[in-house]
Amino acid sequence: MIAYFFVALSASVILAIMLFLMLRWRLRINSTGSNKIGISYVMPVIIVILFVSVIIVDTFPRILDTVFLFQNNVKTISVPGDKIDVKKHRYLIGDEIYITGFRDELIDPDLEYSISYLPNTKIVLKREEIVTLPEIDPSKLNDEETNE
Repeated sequence: MIAYFFVALSASVILAIMLFLMLRWRLRINSTGSNKIGISYVMPVIIVILFVSVIIVDTFPRILDTVFLFQNNVKTISVPGDKIDVKKHRYLIGDEIYITGFRDELIDPDLEYSISYLPNTKIVLKREEIVTLPEIDPSKLNDEETNE
């Protein structure tokens, strides 16, 4: 699941770099006055809006999560299996959506799970089954001690 995070981070950074290079190219065309169509003067404005939105919405949270990942500062929640819906590489838990990566993992509704995820992008890094020991009745424990 960490591989999914790094693939998504690299795709986001590449998209931001490509938008920046396209902006630079369009500004060079506008500065030389070689525009053939009047609307092409608006293209740098549209590219800037796309560039800023990609940086704010997609790239910046992933870069922050990279810092959290290297510091091993991830969030963990414990959820019963019957509260988790798995749909298209995502866990739906209440109102929250957690991205699981490249594969769908089956959830047993009878078990409880511990899910570790990155706080900004909510990419799941680790999912573990929580094993609970059966409860022992204290009265039976005292009876066994007296029999010995």
